[in-house]
Amino acid sequence: MSETQRRYQQHSVARKREVVEASMRPGASVAALARDYGINANQVWAWRKLYSEGRLDTAASVSAVVAVDVVAMPDPEPVAPAASGSLEITIGPSRLCVTGSVDPLLLRTAIAALRA
Repeated sequence: MSETQRRYQQHSVARKREVVEASMRPGASVAALARDYGINANQVWAWRKLYSEGRLDTAASVSAVVAVDVVAMPDPEPVAPAASGSLEITIGPSRLCVTGSVDPLLLRTAIAALRA
Protein backbone atom coordinates (compact mmCIF):
# COMPACT_ATOMS: atom_id res chain seq x y z
CA MET A 1 0.00 0.00 0.00
CA SER A 2 1.46 3.37 -0.95
CA GLU A 3 1.71 6.23 1.51
CA THR A 4 -0.99 8.18 -0.33
CA GLN A 5 -3.56 5.42 0.10
CA ARG A 6 -5.50 5.35 3.34
CA ARG A 7 -6.71 2.26 5.13
CA TYR A 8 -10.12 2.57 6.74
CA GLN A 9 -10.60 1.32 10.27
CA GLN A 10 -13.47 -0.99 11.11
CA HIS A 11 -14.97 -0.29 14.53
CA SER A 12 -17.40 -2.57 16.33
CA VAL A 13 -20.75 -1.24 17.52
CA ALA A 14 -19.58 -1.77 21.11
CA ARG A 15 -16.47 0.37 20.45
CA LYS A 16 -18.56 3.12 18.83
CA ARG A 17 -20.92 3.14 21.82
CA GLU A 18 -17.95 3.29 24.19
CA VAL A 19 -16.54 6.35 22.39
CA VAL A 20 -19.93 8.08 22.16
CA GLU A 21 -20.80 7.50 25.80
CA ALA A 22 -17.38 8.78 26.85
CA SER A 23 -17.93 11.90 24.71
CA MET A 24 -21.21 12.61 26.50
CA ARG A 25 -19.69 12.73 29.98
CA PRO A 26 -19.75 16.18 31.57
CA GLY A 27 -16.66 18.17 30.64
CA ALA A 28 -15.61 15.75 27.88
CA SER A 29 -13.92 17.25 24.83
CA VAL A 30 -14.75 15.48 21.58
CA ALA A 31 -11.47 16.62 20.03
CA ALA A 32 -9.37 15.32 22.93
CA LEU A 33 -11.35 12.10 23.14
CA ALA A 34 -10.98 11.47 19.40
CA ARG A 35 -7.24 12.04 19.68
CA ASP A 36 -7.05 9.59 22.61
CA TYR A 37 -8.91 6.92 20.62
CA GLY A 38 -6.96 7.64 17.41
CA ILE A 39 -10.00 8.64 15.36
CA ASN A 40 -11.20 11.84 13.71
CA ALA A 41 -13.46 14.12 15.77
CA ASN A 42 -15.92 14.26 12.85
CA GLN A 43 -16.30 10.50 13.16
CA VAL A 44 -17.26 10.89 16.83
CA TRP A 45 -19.90 13.46 15.90
CA ALA A 46 -21.30 11.11 13.24
CA TRP A 47 -21.48 8.27 15.77
CA ARG A 48 -23.17 10.56 18.29
CA LYS A 49 -25.86 11.30 15.70
CA LEU A 50 -26.38 7.57 15.08
CA TYR A 51 -26.50 7.01 18.84
CA SER A 52 -29.16 9.71 19.34
CA GLU A 53 -31.24 8.12 16.55
CA GLY A 54 -31.00 4.73 18.28
CA ARG A 55 -28.95 3.27 15.44
CA LEU A 56 -26.04 2.11 17.61
CA ASP A 57 -28.00 -0.49 19.54
CA THR A 58 -26.21 -3.81 19.56
CA ALA A 59 -29.51 -5.63 18.97
CA ALA A 60 -30.39 -3.37 16.04
CA SER A 61 -26.99 -3.87 14.44
CA VAL A 62 -27.50 -7.61 14.04
CA SER A 63 -29.17 -8.41 10.75
CA ALA A 64 -31.41 -11.41 10.42
CA VAL A 65 -32.87 -13.42 7.59
CA VAL A 66 -36.50 -14.35 7.97
CA ALA A 67 -38.29 -17.02 5.95
CA VAL A 68 -41.39 -15.76 4.16
CA ASP A 69 -44.13 -17.73 2.43
CA VAL A 70 -45.76 -15.95 -0.49
CA VAL A 71 -49.33 -17.06 -1.10
CA ALA A 72 -51.87 -15.97 -3.66
CA MET A 73 -54.77 -14.02 -2.17
CA PRO A 74 -58.25 -14.46 -3.60
CA ASP A 75 -59.81 -11.48 -5.31
CA PRO A 76 -61.88 -9.43 -2.90
CA GLU A 77 -65.61 -9.74 -3.22
CA PRO A 78 -67.26 -6.72 -4.79
CA VAL A 79 -68.95 -4.39 -2.35
CA ALA A 80 -72.65 -3.88 -2.92
CA PRO A 81 -73.70 -0.26 -3.41
CA ALA A 82 -75.41 1.39 -0.49
CA ALA A 83 -79.16 1.03 -0.34
CA SER A 84 -81.00 3.88 -1.93
CA GLY A 85 -82.99 6.29 0.17
CA SER A 86 -83.52 9.99 0.61
CA LEU A 87 -81.84 12.67 2.66
CA GLU A 88 -82.78 16.28 3.28
CA ILE A 89 -80.26 18.75 4.71
CA THR A 90 -81.18 22.30 5.68
CA ILE A 91 -78.38 24.78 6.37
CA GLY A 92 -79.59 28.31 7.02
CA PRO A 93 -81.90 29.37 4.19
CA SER A 94 -80.59 26.60 1.87
CA ARG A 95 -81.98 23.10 1.54
CA LEU A 96 -80.39 20.06 -0.13
CA CYS A 97 -82.46 17.01 -1.04
CA VAL A 98 -80.68 13.81 -2.04
CA THR A 99 -82.36 10.70 -3.37
CA GLY A 100 -80.74 7.34 -4.15
CA SER A 101 -77.10 6.47 -3.57
CA VAL A 102 -74.71 9.41 -3.64
CA ASP A 103 -70.95 9.65 -3.89
CA PRO A 104 -69.67 10.76 -0.43
CA LEU A 105 -67.19 13.21 -1.95
CA LEU A 106 -69.91 14.82 -4.03
CA LEU A 107 -72.18 15.12 -0.97
CA ARG A 108 -69.34 16.65 1.10
CA THR A 109 -68.67 19.18 -1.69
CA ALA A 110 -72.37 20.12 -1.91
CA ILE A 111 -72.62 20.64 1.87
CA ALA A 112 -69.48 22.82 1.84
CA ALA A 113 -71.04 24.90 -0.95
CA LEU A 114 -74.22 25.38 1.10
CA ARG A 115 -72.22 26.56 4.11
CA ALA A 116 -70.27 29.11 2.05
